[in-house]
Amino acid sequence: MIQLNEQQQKAAGYEGKHLLVLAGAGTGKTGTIIARAEYLLRKGVQPNRIAILSFTRKSAKEIAERLKISAPGGINKKEITGRTFHSWNVGYLLRKCYVLHNVDRDTVKYYTISHKQNQKKYIWAHSKFNIVKFDHFGRH
Repeated sequence: MIQLNEQQQKAAGYEGKHLLVLAGAGTGKTGTIIARAEYLLRKGVQPNRIAILSFTRKSAKEIAERLKISAPGGINKKEITGRTFHSWNVGYLLRKCYVLHNVDRDTVKYYTISHKQNQKKYIWAHSKFNIVKFDHFGRH
């Protein structure tokens, strides 16, 4: 069991729907996130409904692995995952692509998300005509 201070206990036992914890280095964020996930699991929330997000893959993986060790019994520990904010957002956009644009799941794996500058380069490189000019590409 992780020992938490009063502020960390408030975050771990928060009764609202969504929680964003902002704290500096060495303040116990990882332990608090793990305690929060343990709390949700004990309340009956399914592991695949808990989003463990971090800025780095290493941190996300560490949190998920530590939670798998400390999770209450009876939980499908394979469903406990940690992801980066970027990875989660890409997955979200691709899931929306299926729904909003009726894109087949096998086709969407060929989609990519690229930066505005890369979009310009790609369009120039694959254009049949060399008369395209981008003054304000992507702006309306």
